Amino acid sequence: MAWLKGVRTDGFIKIDENVNFRGTIIGAGDGIMRPYGALDYYVDGTDGSDSYSGKSWEGAFKTIQKALTTQIANASGKGDNIWVAPGTYAESLTGNMTKVQIIGTTCGGMTNAVSIRPTISNAYVGEMVESAFRNIEFREPTSDNQAYAAVAVKMDYSIIDNCTFLGTTDYSGTVGLRIGGEGTPGEWEHMFNSRVSNCKVSTTGNRTYQPDYGIVFGGIDVTTNSATRQFIDSEIVNNRIFAQSAGIKLNTAASNCSGGLIIGNYLNSHQGSAGVATGIVENSGTTNNLCGVVNNRIVCSVSGIVDFGQWNLQGNIVSVAGETGVSTHGYEA
Repeated sequence: MAWLKGVRTDGFIKIDENVNFRGTIIGAGDGIMRPYGALDYYVDGTDGSDSYSGKSWEGAFKTIQKALTTQIANASGKGDNIWVAPGTYAESLTGNMTKVQIIGTTCGGMTNAVSIRPTISNAYVGEMVESAFRNIEFREPTSDNQAYAAVAVKMDYSIIDNCTFLGTTDYSGTVGLRIGGEGTPGEWEHMFNSRVSNCKVSTTGNRTYQPDYGIVFGGIDVTTNSATRQFIDSEIVNNRIFAQSAGIKLNTAASNCSGGLIIGNYLNSHQGSAGVATGIVENSGTTNNLCGVVNNRIVCSVSGIVDFGQWNLQGNIVSVAGETGVSTHGYEA
């Protein structure tokens, strides 16, 4: 019986991972829609080689960096995909992403199947424009520069979804996800029309290895370039964050958060019932009246929600130092 371009002579369709139907990748693991004309690249850390074409699983690249570098050089601008096979990748990815998704191919979408584990620097540092990370585990470096965030990124019209950010060392100032670059805090570190959703910030196992800060805008020190930091028309939604000092720390000018929403997150610590020191803090020293903080659940030892206008706080539940949770329109500690 003959096969021709995925269609059998008796009229039945042969379904395999190389056949596309109106933009849907069949058998690639997640059913992500692929726009017509987009390019697909494949990475397999076990059986791949960076000398291959990267255009099929049989000819997959070995490293994610090779796929990203190739995609940047040959970008179609139509929504490319980089599919990553399960495995451990000892890489520190660099390069700005434009109209590309990096997707961990997993069974059931488990985030730890594809794990990026740098020994130095960030698992990824760069800028995302109309791009996405999905189903990826990112770790902080395991040797030098341990204070580096697992990921340090600026985001425009982009998504980080169903990813994990893990601490690997008991080191002051560690960060799971930094919005902005590493080193000296720069100008215009931002999330603009972007979303971080369904992610987890936690530890590799030893509970003292949880990040000091879960999600941070810019540097820990807010005095440098904080006036230009932005959280605009973006969402931090449905994440689980375990951290020591602060769960979400904006470090933004209060006027630069128009349309920002922090919704449905659970914030705690692995250090027992005391919880994270501060749950959600704007941290500019002035009241943020432009960002909504809604339906979050916080276990904290010092402060629940700080520097946000009370009228934008709705349905949050905060437990302080193990006390019974208080449910009101908001909570300002």
